[in-house]
Amino acid sequence: MILLRPGKLKLKMVRELGIDNIKKASPQKRQFHKYIQLTFMIKGTLSWTVPGGKTIRLHGGEYCITRHGNTFDILYDVLSPCSLMWIIFNPFSEGAEKGTCFSKKELLEMGNNLVDSSMSVYRMSHAMHFYINEMRDLAMKSDGRKISSADMHRIRIGLMGVFIESASRLPCKSSSTEELCRQIKELVLAEPAKNLSIEDIAGFFHLSPGFFGKRFRAESGISAADFVRRVKLEESVRLMREESKNITETAFALGFSSSQYFATLFKKYFGRTPREFRTLLSTPFHHNCLPANFRI
Repeated sequence: MILLRPGKLKLKMVRELGIDNIKKASPQKRQFHKYIQLTFMIKGTLSWTVPGGKTIRLHGGEYCITRHGNTFDILYDVLSPCSLMWIIFNPFSEGAEKGTCFSKKELLEMGNNLVDSSMSVYRMSHAMHFYINEMRDLAMKSDGRKISSADMHRIRIGLMGVFIESASRLPCKSSSTEELCRQIKELVLAEPAKNLSIEDIAGFFHLSPGFFGKRFRAESGISAADFVRRVKLEESVRLMREESKNITETAFALGFSSSQYFATLFKKYFGRTPREFRTLLSTPFHHNCLPANFRI
């Protein structure tokens, strides 16, 4: 993980720039977002549940705007493998305009636009993709430790570019990706024991497997095969929790070749084995022991 804060960035309006590559499932507690946070999903997926039961899903190439005081629970309290970046802005602080190309009035106006857009998911524009990728490459080049003056200047320009892109133009809201994922999920769960191939899924949309695979990865940030596995693993939680199926029954009901393979994937995505999960279910008063998002 790389964190850059105001002292290094020399931008008072930016409270934090964070970059993380999650290579294995990582336990996560409730998130409390301060100021205005933009979370960018570079690769992979991220699902949050928010007060009221709403789920926010981020796919590759998307970002979410949240504001001060928003709380989030990551689905199943586990952050699955992914690559992401977050930027925390505070355009309302005294002297926030210092070091930027904005006046105080412009910062307040754009900050209010961001606050009004909070709790929404958007596709990154081409310009935003450029800024995000450049900042990520520059910060990772030195692992965030000693960044040259020239590179730091480019990062500051990128931060102001992202701020302008997110606050001063109407982003393209991400509805097509969510709809595509919803249709694939319905297709997989209609016959969960059947192992649908990419050819099967592409045929459903009347597309060639090659074109469909490239399109899905471009829109979601993960492969179609990985998405299908995630759908089945989320369904396995429901089967063990709501239908009390044992591990072997669950594995075969979802078309896994063996309970061992199922257990390996389950731990990769959820950070605990199916056996550990079922042990929690069988513990007296287990609803107090399970993470919030595992509860019925």
